[in-house]
Amino acid sequence: MQVLFVLPTPPVPPQSGLALRAYGLLRGLAETSTGTDLTLDVLCFRDAAAPPSREPVPFIRRMHTMVAPAWRKPQRIRALATSDLPDLAHRLDCPDMREQFTAMLRETHYDAVIYMGLEMAIYMAAGKRTAPQTVHIYDAQNVEHLLQRQMAEIDRRAFSRLPASWYSSVQSRRILAVERRVVAEADAVTAVSAQDAEQLARFRADRQVTVIENGIFVGDYSGVEPSIELQGEPLVFTGKMDYRPNVDAIHWFSSDILPRIQSRRPQARLYAVGQKPHPSLLAYSSHADIEITGWVPSVVPFLFAADVYVAPLRIGSGTRLKLLEACAAGCAIVSTPIGAEGLAGELLDSLRLGDTDASFADQTVDLLNHPDERRRLGAAAQERVRMTYDWSVVAPRLNSLLQSVTGTRGH
Repeated sequence: MQVLFVLPTPPVPPQSGLALRAYGLLRGLAETSTGTDLTLDVLCFRDAAAPPSREPVPFIRRMHTMVAPAWRKPQRIRALATSDLPDLAHRLDCPDMREQFTAMLRETHYDAVIYMGLEMAIYMAAGKRTAPQTVHIYDAQNVEHLLQRQMAEIDRRAFSRLPASWYSSVQSRRILAVERRVVAEADAVTAVSAQDAEQLARFRADRQVTVIENGIFVGDYSGVEPSIELQGEPLVFTGKMDYRPNVDAIHWFSSDILPRIQSRRPQARLYAVGQKPHPSLLAYSSHADIEITGWVPSVVPFLFAADVYVAPLRIGSGTRLKLLEACAAGCAIVSTPIGAEGLAGELLDSLRLGDTDASFADQTVDLLNHPDERRRLGAAAQERVRMTYDWSVVAPRLNSLLQSVTGTRGH
């Protein structure tokens, strides 16, 4: 079986949520498909500043990367006024990518193409025209129109954010039209949680959406020794720092939650760890108790150095890979209910939840006050994530789906 993954970012190194999922699916498929004839190719964008990688990846036969197109504010404004399509249908739309994609489909008889994320599903129409006998699968990272709707609701709470709220409302309606069409036209659809699958199934005649959860290689975190020391009582949050839900999380935590924590635990300090910090986060560089790290080679040392991992997410869909990483590292975790949405009930029992400024701060302070409870919760989270979300458990579900849907096409 020959499978092509179409991605908005390279799967290696796996340093963002989608890259982590792509890496996990690719490596997980390769490791759990022993005895079957499986080849995996990748077509993806890369940042203009990043040269194409020359290092072979053992589980990928061929990886072709192209420089991501620039999509700047003037273009966004022009598209808002002149197009009915959402921003995400424009920002990675690239004639050179479409030409390369269709050329690969003509050269290689792929059994399946997997489009990861709605940004890349814009290429599915060209893929179906070029290779109608290939199975075209949409892998939904989120229910994107609902994510935009949440952003609009959060921004509506502040007068200064009303223009952003209006923008997100417009985008939500436009995304809904694209999302509905993509889900309806794909040969198969996968989602990362049962909640997302239920929402997306409404758009399909067969009502079928397969849940392929986000996963993690838990063994990669075994036996890792802490290699850094963080100051004070470190509270760690990780993620791509230009991603809107993460930016909102840091602003909310820094302005409304951290002061409540520090009134009882003055040594508490936030470490926001991840690449491409949004300009609005740079103001925290002068704050003695908040560190915006920017890009780091690996978030793992920060996870092992954390007293508490915090996930103050007010916007979200799917499941958060950052939480799975924190569980695999044995962290004690405080999350919002939205941040923990989609996780299995057994794993939820190992997390503390807070949905208001006060409750989130109270849960964090309680864990800072009780080191033994932190260790107990961290060990339980690590074991439960191993049983439910290790890629050795999750990846076979995608393999089963591939065998099923390609078999119906006579491949």
